[in-house]
Amino acid sequence: MRACVVALALIVGCKGKASDPKGEPVAPGSGSGSGSAVAAGSGAGSGSANPKELPEDPYARKAYRAGMAKGRKATDKKQWADAIAGFDEALAAKKGDPRALGERGFARLLEGKDLAAATRDFDQAASSTKDKKLLSEIWFNRGLLEEKRGNSANAVAAFVIANTLRPTEAARKKLEGKTACPVTVSAVLDVPDAPPAAGADWLALAKAMPGAAEVDPLTTKEHAFKWLTGQPTEPKLPAIVSAGEYGVYAAYVVIGGTAGLRAIPLGEAMGGRCPGSVVFEVIGAASNGWILVSGTEQFDGGYTYMCERKDGELYECTGADDEVSAGTACFAGTPTRRTVLIDQTAGKVLKVYEQPDDKPVAITLDGRGIKLSGKGCDRIDPVPG
Repeated sequence: MRACVVALALIVGCKGKASDPKGEPVAPGSGSGSGSAVAAGSGAGSGSANPKELPEDPYARKAYRAGMAKGRKATDKKQWADAIAGFDEALAAKKGDPRALGERGFARLLEGKDLAAATRDFDQAASSTKDKKLLSEIWFNRGLLEEKRGNSANAVAAFVIANTLRPTEAARKKLEGKTACPVTVSAVLDVPDAPPAAGADWLALAKAMPGAAEVDPLTTKEHAFKWLTGQPTEPKLPAIVSAGEYGVYAAYVVIGGTAGLRAIPLGEAMGGRCPGSVVFEVIGAASNGWILVSGTEQFDGGYTYMCERKDGELYECTGADDEVSAGTACFAGTPTRRTVLIDQTAGKVLKVYEQPDDKPVAITLDGRGIKLSGKGCDRIDPVPG
C-alpha cells in the first residue's frame, strides 16, 4: 500500500580531535579549532549561490569563533555548564552548525544531567553535515551515550555507523565479537517542536495544528485540505500532511478513529536561508490497523563559512586566524531515515527505527513482525502486543 508523500524542500546547511584509541569520549573538533576542509561545491545543495557572491557578517563570525573557543576550553577543564553556554553562543551566531551542536552534545553527555538534550544535539548535528570524519565522531559519541543509558544494541548500531564512516581503533574495539547492524530501535518518537494534534473533523484538526493562526482563510474543510496537503480535495486516510510555525515545519501522519482525526508527528525541518527537509510516506499496512511510515529528516538548515586558498580553490574554513574569507554557502547534509510503526486503533507509536539514509537497511511490515534486511540486520522483530 502506498499513500501520499509530503516533501518540505526547505536545502540544509553543511556544517574534529580524532577518536581516542582507548575508546574515551571524543568531542568533534574539541580543543583544536580545526576541521576537515571541504572542496568547493562538495556536498552543496542544488541552486546554491557562488560563495563569493554571498555576504558574510564579520561580527557573527567573530562571535562564532569566540563561542567555540569558550566551549572547548571549558570542556577541556570539565566545566560543563560553561562549555554548554559557550556552544550556545556559537549556535546563536551560526544557527544549526553541526560542529557546535556535536560539541554541545558531547558536553551534555559528559555532564550526564540531560541525555535527551544530548541526543537531540547529536541527531541535528548528524543530519546537517556530510563530513565523514565529523559524522564518525558524532556517531561514536552517540554510541557512548547509548552505553550510558544501558542500551547495548543501540550503542553497537552507533559504533557500526561510526566505524563505517571512518574506521578507528576505538570503534573497532567497541565492536569486537558483536553482531553489526546500523539500525537503532526505540519505542518513543520525539519530535520536540511538533506536538500531536486532534480534531473531530479536518477543519477542527487543521485549527489545532501549529501555525494555524497564520493561515488565512481557514474557515472550510477545503481550506484545511489545501493548507495541510497542498490539494483542495480530502485525502485518503492514513494521510501524510505538513504544518508548522516559527520557521519549523513538520510532517505528520493523520489517522482516523471513533473520536475523529489524530495527527502524529513524524519529523521536522528548519526553514530559513539554508532550510532542511522532511519527506515521509506510508509504505505498509496490516489488517489489524498497524501502518508503517518511512521517510527522511534533515532537521536544521544553516550555512558554513568558506575560505579561499592561494590557488583560488574554496574550502570550508577551519577556524585558523590566517584564513582568507570567501563568504558563506549552504550545503546539503546527511538525512536520517526514520521508519515508524503506528497502531491506528490505539493512536500511538509502537516502534521507531533510525539509520543514516545512505543505502539504508530495508525495513518492511511482515506478517510475523517487522522485517529488517541487509547489512547484518537480517531478522524479524516481533511487534509489541
